[in-house]
Amino acid sequence: MVTFPTKPGTFLVVSKNKRITAREEIPFAHKIALRNIPRGKPVIKYGERIGVATRDITVGEWVHIHNVAGERGKRRKK
Repeated sequence: MVTFPTKPGTFLVVSKNKRITAREEIPFAHKIALRNIPRGKPVIKYGERIGVATRDITVGEWVHIHNVAGERGKRRKK
């Protein structure tokens, strides 16, 4: 999650060993991909599965309803 609105090309220090560049504009408090997420794979926020990627998402992209199908309140099939 970004703590300020970001513009494309904004360099972000995620941790001591992880730095990424925003690939697009990301609004305050929205999610940014910290790793590549292939289409159909789970999207994790704070250790919880919140949805599944509806397309490939690359590091630095905005993660939101345009590329994630939410699963909150839905029962997953086993």
